[in-house]
Amino acid sequence: MTTNFNVFIPERFQLLRLGLFPQDAIYFFRQLISDTLKTREEQSIVRPDMIHLLMEAKKARKDITDDDIAAHAFIFFFAGFETTSTLLCFTTLLLAMHPEVQKKLQGHIDGVFNDDEQTISYEDLHGLVYLDMVFSETLRLYSPAVGTDRCCVKTYTVPAAENRPALQIEEGETIMIPVLGIHMDPEYFPDPESFRPERFSEENKQKSSHSRNRFALMETKVALVHLLSRFDFQVIDKTPLPIKLTNSMNIEGGFWLGITPRNKFTPH
Repeated sequence: MTTNFNVFIPERFQLLRLGLFPQDAIYFFRQLISDTLKTREEQSIVRPDMIHLLMEAKKARKDITDDDIAAHAFIFFFAGFETTSTLLCFTTLLLAMHPEVQKKLQGHIDGVFNDDEQTISYEDLHGLVYLDMVFSETLRLYSPAVGTDRCCVKTYTVPAAENRPALQIEEGETIMIPVLGIHMDPEYFPDPESFRPERFSEENKQKSSHSRNRFALMETKVALVHLLSRFDFQVIDKTPLPIKLTNSMNIEGGFWLGITPRNKFTPH
């Protein structure tokens, strides 16, 4: 592999000689990916993961380099951490604020979690539908991505509506999409400021759409299942209520909540 680290740094930062990540971390990750690619190629190892898909893409497109594969893997890995911590913080806080939801979720978890081995299978984890509903509602209220953008590939005219004229979007223009604005629109989510996981039940989920980082979501599911199987979350004096957000999707005053051991033993 080459020693050009610029593959990890946007052009505007390269011009200013600014880096987003420590050089030793970049070197470590690149070396890790390099060794993985070499081992898989030499030993004909095939695994159903992103690295394999990128290796297949490299075979089809000669302009894809090992640096490109390392960069994609690095961003995929890095993005999973911030979204995981943010989602876990908001979910635990909302569960502390809504004990009835917390108890219902704990009931579902207790039905599949193996207390003796402290484990849960992937199939059982995937089958925790109510857990998925809780996460979906948390992401609706406090999405790590408050907006996104898309590039128009074909000129399109948005039809006029009752209170606005028609709008023509030209090819090549960038469109900003306010994700949080959609999530809080009562047309799509009635009483949008309320925490109601039932919005994403089987019968309701067809009425809305949402996207998630599966890697980050799976990490958060595992963490929350282990926590809720052992502890209860509670609002305490330092819990900042009502919730006031900062510009970086954090809470003013920080995330404060009480954690107490659960008593799951029922006397006979």
